[in-house]
Amino acid sequence: MTRILFSAIYDPDPLLNRWAATDQMGYRLTRGQGIFTLNEHAHAWPLHLLAQNVDCESVVLEWPTLEEFEAECATGAYDYVCITFMNRDLNKLRAMSASVRRLSPRSKIVIGGYGVICLPDDQAARLETDYDYICRGEGVTFLRTLVGERVDQPISCYLPQSGARLPWLSNRNRGTVGALLAGLGCIQRCPFCVTSFYAKGGFIKVLDEQQLYEGMVRYWRVNPFTSTVNVYDENFLDYKDRVDTLGRLIREDRSFGLRQLNYFTFGSVSAICKYDPVELLLNGLDTVWVGVESKFTQLKKTKGADTCDIFDALHAAGIKTIGSMILGLDVQNEGNLVADGEFFVRLNPTFQQISILTVEPSMPLARIYRKQKQQRYPWENYHLYGQTYEPKNFTFEQLLERADSLYKRLYVENGPSIGRLLRCNLNGYVYCRRATHPLLRADKLEFFERRVRSYVPLLPACIEFAPSDRARSALQDLQREAVEICGPLTDAQRTFSDHVLRRAAQEFATRGDGDRPIMKDEFRRYTYPAGDGRPALGKPYAVSYPRRSVPVGRIESRRDPVAAVQ
Repeated sequence: MTRILFSAIYDPDPLLNRWAATDQMGYRLTRGQGIFTLNEHAHAWPLHLLAQNVDCESVVLEWPTLEEFEAECATGAYDYVCITFMNRDLNKLRAMSASVRRLSPRSKIVIGGYGVICLPDDQAARLETDYDYICRGEGVTFLRTLVGERVDQPISCYLPQSGARLPWLSNRNRGTVGALLAGLGCIQRCPFCVTSFYAKGGFIKVLDEQQLYEGMVRYWRVNPFTSTVNVYDENFLDYKDRVDTLGRLIREDRSFGLRQLNYFTFGSVSAICKYDPVELLLNGLDTVWVGVESKFTQLKKTKGADTCDIFDALHAAGIKTIGSMILGLDVQNEGNLVADGEFFVRLNPTFQQISILTVEPSMPLARIYRKQKQQRYPWENYHLYGQTYEPKNFTFEQLLERADSLYKRLYVENGPSIGRLLRCNLNGYVYCRRATHPLLRADKLEFFERRVRSYVPLLPACIEFAPSDRARSALQDLQREAVEICGPLTDAQRTFSDHVLRRAAQEFATRGDGDRPIMKDEFRRYTYPAGDGRPALGKPYAVSYPRRSVPVGRIESRRDPVAAVQ
């Protein structure tokens, strides 16, 4: 029987020595929100997708130290060792490959992930690292072919659930967010997009609509605390026939339906223009990531309607947004970057990502900068806030400062994301109460009411520690509206709200609006039995936690280092 070890890269380095690289909420989506900055635990989802789609007995390691990875290799039990990596991990990949050769010489090394784009051909790859096989495309088909299994078997996708929390309110993240892979790549071909480049500008369907629906239902059946499912596809809303089909299956479901089934996905402005808000609600959409990038770009995906109108319409219907913006584009300069910031603050996204342009050396965009004889930057720089090129109109340090400043401004003017989240859910409740469609007036209304009641107890703490008078006034208005619409807090809600307020006061007294210590990621070891030993409905894996996460402050040693809350 073939046995496979899957591993994430060891000891992910903190970004700019400020944030854990796997804490999406901390370093981007709720960054800079003081005590209201959320903490997320993430999973190495690609590895789990591979492990549960081959019949081999497998082990998955998430965020091990090098010593923990080596201890697993030293058992000599594995025919293949598969390692996923990003560009910034290339030096660590070399160390892991060397460990495999030394400790388990019979094992074949397989490398893959978006990091392979920095190894544009086999000759370059051989010069950079040691491996036996390299996956440059869709991984399930590649791995099944490698181990001699049929490639036309159905794809299973039940992955460990992630979650986010206020770290001073809860000691551990509860896994409430599922994940499904609808497809890889994007045909919009934005010049800075790694995922589009990885798929050569095409689109590879992974799960069809029936599989997406069945996958969603499975999450809710196995874990009744599931809050949402992330449907990964760089522009899922662009495929209206797929969205409508999935929506029909959700609406027709008799066990959960629109009362519970909902999802997050990605959609460009041009894609969102294909729908009105009623359609999106009836199709189960809860949150959408919209790549705004800059109001001055001429990207195809930003065409079709006024972006401010799009965001306003989504929020009015209760649909949450993640808005993303890129700093350092050639179209930006000292004269218009202020306007770009004004524009983004006006959008008032529920969550946000403000990144700095990354110029991947093998992508077409890099050719422009190579002509300018730019220096080569170390692989460790290749993340959202690392310098990978010389900006045209700014210094890199200026861009970092502008990112920090814009995050702060979003927080000061628009308040914490958890307040914006409640505002959208209350809007959705009102929208559905006024709707004419029976499913909106019943099932979706119940959905939003449950969301509102769960978040209302957080408002007193948000008001007390609001970052500005403007934000405090908006939160007070929100509190009054919530009471008028849904009634006063119950005794249980009031007790919980008082508890939240006390804990918030303790946290604010400790660190004010400063960052929390960096959390070292939990090392998790998952075991997957051979295919015929996995349950049809429940979790296909067993998990152990050899160590727990602990705060380590600003990490000095490289060796010692809620998906969106719905």
